[in-house]
Amino acid sequence: MNVVLDQLVAISGRLEVPSGVPENSLASLREFLSASLIQENAGALPIEPDSTVDAALNEAAAKGAVLAAKFAETATRVRVIRDSYVTPAVTPDRPTQVFGPFVDADGSLAQFPVFESARFLTVQLTLPAPFPLVTEVLMLLPAGSFSNDGNRTFSIPPGTVWLRARFLVGNTAGYVGLRVRQGTLTIDRSAQPRPGQSIGVPTSARWTLTLEPEQPPGPDGKGSDANGLTVRVPQRFEVLSTGESHVNGGMTISGFGSDLEFPATLGAPFADAGSITFPYSPGNAPWSIDGNLSIAAQFTGECTVMSAGWILPLNKLPPNTFGEAVHGGSLRLRLRDGLESRMVGAAGTFTWFDTILTANGTGVSLEAQQAVSSARSELDLWRPAHTDAVFNQQSTESMGSASHRRRQAFCLQRQDRTVCGDCRINGFVARSLCCASATA
Repeated sequence: MNVVLDQLVAISGRLEVPSGVPENSLASLREFLSASLIQENAGALPIEPDSTVDAALNEAAAKGAVLAAKFAETATRVRVIRDSYVTPAVTPDRPTQVFGPFVDADGSLAQFPVFESARFLTVQLTLPAPFPLVTEVLMLLPAGSFSNDGNRTFSIPPGTVWLRARFLVGNTAGYVGLRVRQGTLTIDRSAQPRPGQSIGVPTSARWTLTLEPEQPPGPDGKGSDANGLTVRVPQRFEVLSTGESHVNGGMTISGFGSDLEFPATLGAPFADAGSITFPYSPGNAPWSIDGNLSIAAQFTGECTVMSAGWILPLNKLPPNTFGEAVHGGSLRLRLRDGLESRMVGAAGTFTWFDTILTANGTGVSLEAQQAVSSARSELDLWRPAHTDAVFNQQSTESMGSASHRRRQAFCLQRQDRTVCGDCRINGFVARSLCCASATA
């Protein structure tokens, strides 16, 4: 079997379209999936129809070949990722569209975000003449960036900037990305035009990148925690070719619990596996909450902020695959014990320990490293079965709650790496309860 058809069958052959999802969504997914597989396996063309494969999959492969050719005309790279619909992965770049959810043969709900590379002005580090060799991609600027002084100063319009992470934290692989309102790249000599939409900057050049991060949208009154949130990230971000960086402006959050403000940075940035953090002084600030907008989980409690930071995500894929960044960075807080919640449809409470609060332009989330619950939930999801879920004060692996703009809120609990509850898709709950006894 052709490698593209083989992988197309393996990835999407068992998917079903649930009620409420457009019927043509699976066919559209397969078309994009085929195009991405063709880009990964250029030698697989042409794709001949296979009589052992469902006609819909053969048709998707053929349409995918046409779509791949269109992407090739604009040098666009496309990738399609299978993801959990209930707990989608955090990505540094923004998907151009998302297909799903679909039901797989094991009953799990899957969605498939599609990522397409965007057009940028590529800034390359080069060795000096007579050997103007490119050593690496230094940064990607919005395609509309321009210079009026002989390529020494570039004005950066609204869009996405990707920058080599090692200029923020030494020896850090990958790139940090953020949405910006505007910015400036200043170089101590003229950058040299290079093939395509790119310029070359000698490795010995001194440069300064000054950015104004894009601020998250304000409240819009649509009734969820994400839509009622006000978050402000730093107003100015400066990076120098010497490896120095400066963050100016405080961070604030309001509309979810008591208002908080963090005016002062605290020490040098540091990196972890997926992000770079610019720490802010928490000042042992108290934070309290007594109810919230989203109905998935209702929160109460009083906590102390143990740490605060501005977070930029890392992208470790090849730069020619990068799309638009998701937002202008996240505010992240670590909260000391004191938080409780009630999950919709369950009696009793959940007690959260060592909780991380993350807020940005997409919404707000809470993740506890440990939780204890006295909750009990009764479910009649199909007849004649009845399900009782009893947590019985047992310690759980983690607890999470999230509210996203343009998406319903959810709350879930994991125990022994199994999802124990989700308030959005009843079918998923029925298949995922790990603390349940069912009787017919």
